[in-house]
Amino acid sequence: MIKEDRLLKRLIYVLLVLSISGSVYAKECRFGENGQGGTITLTGGAPGSAQMFLPTDWTGGHSYFSELSYFNPNLDHELWSYCGMGNDGYDLYAYTNKASAESATDGRALFPTNIEGIYYAVKFYSSAGGGYFPSTTNIWTVIDGSSTQKWDSLPWKVTVTLYQIQYFQGNTANVSYITPKDSRTLGQMRLGEPDSDNNNPWSINVTPSSFKIPIVAATCGAAVASNGTNNVDFGDVMFSSLRENYWAKKSFDLKLSGCSNTVWVRFKLSSTKAENANGYYQLTNTLTGSNAAQGVGVAIQSNFLTTDGEGEWFTSGTALMAPSASVNYTQTYTYNFTAMFQRTGAALKAGQFKAIGTFTMDYF
Repeated sequence: MIKEDRLLKRLIYVLLVLSISGSVYAKECRFGENGQGGTITLTGGAPGSAQMFLPTDWTGGHSYFSELSYFNPNLDHELWSYCGMGNDGYDLYAYTNKASAESATDGRALFPTNIEGIYYAVKFYSSAGGGYFPSTTNIWTVIDGSSTQKWDSLPWKVTVTLYQIQYFQGNTANVSYITPKDSRTLGQMRLGEPDSDNNNPWSINVTPSSFKIPIVAATCGAAVASNGTNNVDFGDVMFSSLRENYWAKKSFDLKLSGCSNTVWVRFKLSSTKAENANGYYQLTNTLTGSNAAQGVGVAIQSNFLTTDGEGEWFTSGTALMAPSASVNYTQTYTYNFTAMFQRTGAALKAGQFKAIGTFTMDYF
């Protein structure tokens, strides 16, 4: 009788275990109550203030991106997530279109705007979590893994983050707003396993009107020579010194003041009387007659950092690009130059000399 009682207890115990395990069932999460897919478009987004850029840093030898700002555009219709019966799990997946993403940073795909060098990343999220379109393209990637039903009965939103590449050359097109470059499908989002047919994906689209960010205009209030005049006076240059290959030099400054959001300044030099000699763009004599000097000209060199280095000479048809150290409001920039009085290819003749050069300064 003792052995039978023990066996009976063991059988009852097994039956109880089977009864408990039989009460477990699978669940999953999905977009839409029935897992239906579709298309959703970003619309009507902008930050609270006009956009300022960052000073450029193109000397590092590698590409990197700096975050400018972020904002929350709307969606053209609501999208909710729900959880219920199923076996596809709770992970949030994203699929980034390779044809839409032009770069990446911090594991985020970057999409182009209408300004070269300015990009944006898109985060899809709810109050329970979310993530950015990943830098990995053309493959489903988990961007927020979960082992719980944290997505149940939640609305979804988007955040757009703006980035500036380190060698950004300013708003060269002089546009008033930052917008998406064009209409494109950034990729897709879905909850649950990507090979399921009952938790279909949603495509996330943008158009040029999906966001519209005003830009602080690149402006400068005044441009003057630092000595208060437009003249660079060489005084008397001895004829014998030129024969001895001595080039007289004079430095002068150009000052830009009242500048705001100016990332780059571009300098161009032109003259109605000039020629190319000795590898330089030389301003030649505007005076004529028997008392006019011949065989000499003035070449001009920059004494500041440009895209081509420091100490660059003006040559025919070229421009010098100089980065700004600060882009805040009412900045003043001073640029130093050297004017060099030198021989040209013609024979030397003593006399009076006057050259006229016009600087054109564009700021971006």
